[in-house]
Amino acid sequence: MIGTATVRNHGDQPSAPAVLTIRTGEQKTADEVMLPAIAPGASARVSFPLSVMTRERNLLCTAAIRSATEIFTSDDVCHFQIGTRAPVHVLCVSGNSGVPTSDREGFFIANALAPRSPNGQGETIAEVRDCDLADLGKQQLFQYGVVVLAGIPTLGADEREKLRQFVTDGGGLLVFPGAKAALGDYNGWGFLPAQVLERKTGDFTFVAALAGDQAAVRDVDQRVGAGINSLSSSAWFRLEPLAGATALAHLNNGAPALIEHRLGRGAVILAAAGAHSADSDWPLRPAFVILLRALVQHLADPAPTSVRVQERTVGDAAATALPADLAGGTPALFRWTGSGYQALPWARQGDRLVMPPASEPGQYLLTVQPGAAPGLLSQPGLGARIIPISINH
Repeated sequence: MIGTATVRNHGDQPSAPAVLTIRTGEQKTADEVMLPAIAPGASARVSFPLSVMTRERNLLCTAAIRSATEIFTSDDVCHFQIGTRAPVHVLCVSGNSGVPTSDREGFFIANALAPRSPNGQGETIAEVRDCDLADLGKQQLFQYGVVVLAGIPTLGADEREKLRQFVTDGGGLLVFPGAKAALGDYNGWGFLPAQVLERKTGDFTFVAALAGDQAAVRDVDQRVGAGINSLSSSAWFRLEPLAGATALAHLNNGAPALIEHRLGRGAVILAAAGAHSADSDWPLRPAFVILLRALVQHLADPAPTSVRVQERTVGDAAATALPADLAGGTPALFRWTGSGYQALPWARQGDRLVMPPASEPGQYLLTVQPGAAPGLLSQPGLGARIIPISINH
């Protein structure tokens, strides 16, 4: 990755050549770029490499200028963050087996999630692995961020519990019913955001509008616009949202087209149409690719941290709301020292975790971890909700 920085000379004398040092995350070595002499009051734009080697959603970075003639060094170091978006690991479970690849219920889903440009340089949104329903019980779901069920007719008790636990632990589940969906079985799963009332056939309908105020489809609404109306079908499912569920889209007859609700630390989205061309026209439209990719990325992180503070003045406190599922957990505050985490005192005000005024610039992490371990944590632990904060003078 290549970054760009603007370096300004605030003095009344030309600056001497200097070195810009960039350190990212837990990188042991730093990247260096030579800076030319800069005239008084002028600035220079420089490009520099960024080594993005992290599994976190935010990469903590530090840029520093080293010059032999610099006297006032307080503004020579800058801490910042870069939001990273690694490919989402997706398991696509097809309800049918023993059929040609193009007839598999998950065929269009897998192709929409991982399109690549002809030269192989296109962005990979997801790494998709598919399996038959019969193999779902053998899958280790912890290695996936999102599971997509495509045309599943029924689920056994063990499979239901496995998926419910997956979502509760923070996974995302996207469900496209198919023609063989047993509605009574669906309504007994216990984790869907709606009751499936009936399957309508021979009744042409299309997606009329997206709920642009909902995070899952906000970008889709802006990118696709009226193109969302191309998602049409003559076979669809009438859904009745459960209490607390949210309709992300509606059909032209007013019925919900997509419904979402939270379950533990994860979320489930149920569609009113199938995702194979044998079930609907949805997978044949460009809008479907954009919509599907947005839904998967949202489900991979359904509850983004309340705020990623790019820059704060020393002394300004930062705070984040404690999610309900972690309200009884162990809060903590750390300062990243470049080689490890330094635990610091933290404060709590009601349902908010508060960072006291910082003693010095740098990278800080507000975290809350499942469980109720006493005392200070030594480092962020498994399942912790992490809010990174960059503080500068």
